[in-house]
Amino acid sequence: MNADHSTAVTHPSGRATPQPQDDAASTPTRPDLTVLVLTGTSEHPFDRLIRWVDDWFEERTAEGRSVTMTIQRGASTLPTHATSVTTLTTEDLRSHAVDADVIICHGGPGTIHDALSAGIRPIVVPRLAREGEHVDDHQVRFASFLGSTGSFAVAQTAEQLVGLLDEAVADPRTFASTSASLGALGADPAEVGRRITRLVDSGRRPKRRRLPARFRQRPDHLSQLDVLAVCSSGGHLRQLWSLMPWLEQHRRHWVTFDTVDATSLLQNEPTTRAHAPTTRNIPNLLRNARLAWRHLRTQPPDVIISSGAGVAVPFFWLSRLLGIPTVYIEVFDRVDSPTLTGRLCAPVTDLMLVQWDEQEALYRRAVAVGHLL
Repeated sequence: MNADHSTAVTHPSGRATPQPQDDAASTPTRPDLTVLVLTGTSEHPFDRLIRWVDDWFEERTAEGRSVTMTIQRGASTLPTHATSVTTLTTEDLRSHAVDADVIICHGGPGTIHDALSAGIRPIVVPRLAREGEHVDDHQVRFASFLGSTGSFAVAQTAEQLVGLLDEAVADPRTFASTSASLGALGADPAEVGRRITRLVDSGRRPKRRRLPARFRQRPDHLSQLDVLAVCSSGGHLRQLWSLMPWLEQHRRHWVTFDTVDATSLLQNEPTTRAHAPTTRNIPNLLRNARLAWRHLRTQPPDVIISSGAGVAVPFFWLSRLLGIPTVYIEVFDRVDSPTLTGRLCAPVTDLMLVQWDEQEALYRRAVAVGHLL
């Protein structure tokens, strides 16, 4: 006999009205596919990606497919059909990523790492300089370099993206994360920290002469360093944040941009807000130079560390006047060429750390330490 999951109650009109007794009957059905689109924190719009995913979403929902899509659009145009938000806090991003079956993102290392951390092999659409989506095409080269490992899928055209999304509709398990190969190359924060401490305490610099004595004025009895971490928000911040297992043992102060991701990540950390954007922006370079001079004069740290971008330049050059050692960490996603900030900071960098063996050829005296993601 079939089970009946409702009872009849008497309506005021005298008509029997069935009433559900199983809460599951009112539970929303999970859609066939949940898609999260991430454009990152760049000041450059990524309208091309927004258009591609919004058109696909419109077509599939018109066909009766059960698909939900959330787009973190940043500086990009507002989509016509899919749900969108400008930015996501760190907590909101994690929540959306865990719920997603598929994550589509630009070629920023922090965003790719967020997807892999959620157990998803993302679909990466690299930004193009000719479309005004970035200052150069390093995301294209990075996606080509790392995409060959199978850690993520790459879509260079709308047709490729549509094909991958349709694969996901057919079987979302296709996009389970395969990030083990990246994890095996991860840096040891404690070892990175030991290199930084050795620099400050002894002035010892790899493959070059020691720092002059005026750069080594920390009293020997102090077990903690005063660390100033200077970086842009987004992936730059995420890479420095990965050093927290070491940084939490020391006094630290952050200089970064006033963005949602930075504010949510650093909510319990002492932070100074820098002026943005910095990419080829002379007025903000001068503003950040004044900020750097004021901060370094009033709160001189034992060491400055940075993963770029442009905000690091005035802090590193002014460090020479004040006798402060500097550590620069080249970003994860520039494997085949040095960044502009890396080139500008290299002459006044005491410890140049890189994340790929291939990057050692880009800078004199660079030391590869593994991936800070």
